[in-house]
Amino acid sequence: QIDVVALQECASARPLDLLERSHILLGATSVDDAVRTAGFVQRYVRKGLSAELVSVPEGVPAVCARLTTSAGCCFDVAAVHLMPSECHRKARQEQLESVVRVLRSASSRLVLGDMNARPDEIPDLRKLLSMKDAEYTGRSWDSLTSRFHAESGGGCGGRSAPGYAFDKIFFAGSLEAASVLVGK
Repeated sequence: QIDVVALQECASARPLDLLERSHILLGATSVDDAVRTAGFVQRYVRKGLSAELVSVPEGVPAVCARLTTSAGCCFDVAAVHLMPSECHRKARQEQLESVVRVLRSASSRLVLGDMNARPDEIPDLRKLLSMKDAEYTGRSWDSLTSRFHAESGGGCGGRSAPGYAFDKIFFAGSLEAASVLVGK
């Protein structure tokens, strides 16, 4: 059974019909800032799982929650969609710092979603979070195949960019995580 579902770039804050059968929409937040309008981040939990929404500062593109399993295991989870483009490195770090502040530091925790971070940023983000990266092989975003990239001119300065593994799962505590890239 899948306990936690995190989605990004959803068309609305309304729950998705297929997920509503087995999961509860715990929260949704708009990803709308000076740089982009990228729909909504949504967080679902399996029906029967105890979950408490944790508030994040306004404008932080994240949905955070504290979960408790039927066995009594507690952990914090954050679903994020951080600021895009190379030139917004500092903004991504600030967004992630806001998320870290609301997670229990001594808790097992999971931060997942579109980090929009380049490979050279990952060690700094892992250090900030004090978490491991559930790495995968491949690229979750590729400028050569992305229609968004073609329309947007490629972000900072309109440059073309190589493919990146932007979608990440960071984990800590008694949790273990694995990620696999599927589809194209």
